[in-house]
Amino acid sequence: MRVIRGLSNIQAADRGAVVTLGNFDGVHLGHQALLEQLRRAAPEAPRCLVCFEPQPLEYLRPDLAPVRLQSLSEKLRFLRAQGLEQVLVLRFDQALASMPPQTFVTKVLVEGLGACCVVIGDDWRFGHQRAGDVNLLKAMAAQGGYRVEQLDTVAQARRRISSTRVREALQAGDLADVQGCLGRNFRLRGRVIHGQKLGRKLGAPTANVALRSPSPLRHGVYCVRLDGLPGVANIGVRPTIGGDAEHLEVHLLEGHHELYDHIVTVEFEAFLRPEQAFADLQQLQQAIAADVAQAQQHFQQDIA
Repeated sequence: MRVIRGLSNIQAADRGAVVTLGNFDGVHLGHQALLEQLRRAAPEAPRCLVCFEPQPLEYLRPDLAPVRLQSLSEKLRFLRAQGLEQVLVLRFDQALASMPPQTFVTKVLVEGLGACCVVIGDDWRFGHQRAGDVNLLKAMAAQGGYRVEQLDTVAQARRRISSTRVREALQAGDLADVQGCLGRNFRLRGRVIHGQKLGRKLGAPTANVALRSPSPLRHGVYCVRLDGLPGVANIGVRPTIGGDAEHLEVHLLEGHHELYDHIVTVEFEAFLRPEQAFADLQQLQQAIAADVAQAQQHFQQDIA
């Protein structure tokens, strides 16, 4: 997959693509449907996603911007695995924020990418003050030399799939809805680092996975798989020991594994309970033992 950073880096071979646009945060089933429609719309053309970094709301109203479901690097990793040919990453700054939608179409889609077809979702807006929509794209299509296709809402359990819905489900601990929207388990990726070794003292040694940015998950205890290995994880601030920074700690249920300095992927399968502050370490140890037992039961049911 070719990652093109900025209009100035577009090459002749990148032109003539079938294009979609958006944040694609989480790359949920609605996004995946857009990528599939790109393939059907122009089977011989390279497929290209135009996305923005930072995401528009992070630049315009950082106080209102939601926590991301994926970092840019994780999004690109997933899109590469999906077989996408091109991603154009545009820096979202004041120049792009103030650009009229007509200018955006001309500079990015026509002069930049030479798009043969543009496929967008039913609610996509672009340009200064979000003034551009599918009607403007269609009005400029003949002159711009492209055609427009629109994807209807993609729903799951009769509700529209969106990044907002995924975030809300994560905060509610509703991993079944998350899995239904993503088509996979929610994942976090990070490097295993040395911690305080408290888990080892409590009979449940953990891999401490460094988080580079805030997680959208509800703080609590989960059944997880770390690189496919079953485990039980706590994500939160560890209130029992007076913590305040977010940590992800995974106790593997089988065997001993040397993981320090390894980059691992943690998949969240089931929510067990919210994070709690216990009166002392003995109560914490008892809760951990109960969590481990519940996680073992979860994975035994999977095998059965």
